[in-house]
Amino acid sequence: MTHHVLHLVYAFEAVMVLAGLLLRDSAVEHVGVVALGATLAIHTVVLVLQDLSKGRKRWLRIALFVVVLVLLLASILGLIVIVGGFRAIRS
Repeated sequence: MTHHVLHLVYAFEAVMVLAGLLLRDSAVEHVGVVALGATLAIHTVVLVLQDLSKGRKRWLRIALFVVVLVLLLASILGLIVIVGGFRAIRS
């Protein structure tokens, strides 16, 4: 039952994002993206806690990999923004 409701929530949020894109309504799109991100984050935390309670450690390695990947991508994006800013100042 819980999985079915979760799938419905994901589907509804995806429809909100698509409707916002198709109707060019940024408010609907924004709410859909935020809701989708929050649902995904909460679902991930629940899965990680379930695995940790069962004594599994694979989520810890996956979480560490994701954190390192996000930090690496944020650093690269930051460098791109800084270099773009310097180019804008020179022009």
